Amino acid sequence: LVGPVLLCSGIHAAMHAMSVFLMPFLTKFGSPGFAHALVLIRFGSELLGRLAAHGCGLERLGWLNTKGLLFMVVLTKFRAMILFALMLEATQMVDLGGTAAVATLVGVFYFIFAWAHSEVVVAIAYLARDAEEAAEAKGQRPRLMRGLMFVSFAAQLA
Repeated sequence: LVGPVLLCSGIHAAMHAMSVFLMPFLTKFGSPGFAHALVLIRFGSELLGRLAAHGCGLERLGWLNTKGLLFMVVLTKFRAMILFALMLEATQMVDLGGTAAVATLVGVFYFIFAWAHSEVVVAIAYLARDAEEAAEAKGQRPRLMRGLMFVSFAAQLA
């Protein structure tokens, strides 16, 4: 149980850290109006990502197992590649082809964040439930959930 929970916690922390890291750079992609639009795209993408998690999450896909965790690791790596591309654009080392490409990448970046953030919480809750049922140990779930909340708040402070 420790390995999957640590993996979920690592995904959770990485997702938050990447989101917080990119936010100040949204002003580097052009005019103040475009920066404003990117912030609105971020909020809209996060909303859509959370709604998508309700409609098509790991539970619905039948992936509340190792396959689901590996999928979230792949999404985290994909998101890191998007962040790298956006940082190259922000520092003017690469031209991604204009505002539409930047807006699309920012939207996908924050959509994946919101979807994975919702799903990692669900995965940890299921892992805790399965551990309780297998070990018949009471009180394990609250301890795991407190640990997840600690990781979540620590990542937000980073």
